[in-house]
Amino acid sequence: MVADPDALADVPQVRRLAGRPVRDWADDEWPDWECLDYVADEAYERITRVHEGLDEALEARGLERSLIPDPQDEEWDLTDPVEFARRCPRLAELFPVPRR
Repeated sequence: MVADPDALADVPQVRRLAGRPVRDWADDEWPDWECLDYVADEAYERITRVHEGLDEALEARGLERSLIPDPQDEEWDLTDPVEFARRCPRLAELFPVPRR
C-alpha cells in the first residue's frame, strides 16, 4: 500500500464505504488505523515464527523502524480533486473530492 496507495481501492472494507457520506458510516465501519501499526510485526512473525523479533532483525541489518513515520515524498493537497484523481484515480472514483 505504501508504494501504491490507490491499491486501497481493492480492499473490501474500503469498497463498502464508497458512495456513502462519512456521516452515515457506523462506528464499527471506520478503518481501524491503529491495527496498521501491527501489520509488519504480524507478517514477520508468520513468516519466521519468531514472536516480537522484527525490531531485532532490522537492527541486525543496521535499520530502525519508525513507529510514527515521517513521509519523505512530495507533499500534495489531498483536498484538491484534480490532484487526488491524478495520484489515486481508483480511490477518487470511489470517494470523489468535492470541487471547491
